[in-house]
Amino acid sequence: MVYIVLISLSLLIMGVYLGLYSLYRGLPTSISNTFYVSEKQWLFPITLAIAVALCVVPLFDFTPEPYKALAFGLTGGLLFVASAPAFKQEFEGSIHKYSAIVAGVCALLWLILMNGIPFLAIAGFVVSAIDRKRCVFWIELGLLSNVYYVLVFFSILHI
Repeated sequence: MVYIVLISLSLLIMGVYLGLYSLYRGLPTSISNTFYVSEKQWLFPITLAIAVALCVVPLFDFTPEPYKALAFGLTGGLLFVASAPAFKQEFEGSIHKYSAIVAGVCALLWLILMNGIPFLAIAGFVVSAIDRKRCVFWIELGLLSNVYYVLVFFSILHI
């Protein structure tokens, strides 16, 4: 029961952040780009760090031992993205970019190993091919929503 609460809080935090941003500013080109467009630049790293931190325990608990490295790469990569949000700067941008790539690849592999075909992630890739201006956003959203879906599914099984 605790896991479903933690995951729901995380999903609520990210959903409200992205929903309000999209409502007032339109769809971003990437989730990370909200850092530059928002007047409150502290909001993106705090939101991402809290959302990830809330999912760490359920993610590691649901992940079998051989796949825990992928869970670590996913959460660690996202926490590094949150700690280096200014991706347009030279040094911080390198940290941000490589951390995002690690998190994305680990998320995709984790989804495949834990759930089979990652339908929501695939949908994100398909939409990104249609909306090239926001392709990174759609890929991020597809992966993120698929990870939340799997976590909620395992939380319900865990009850």
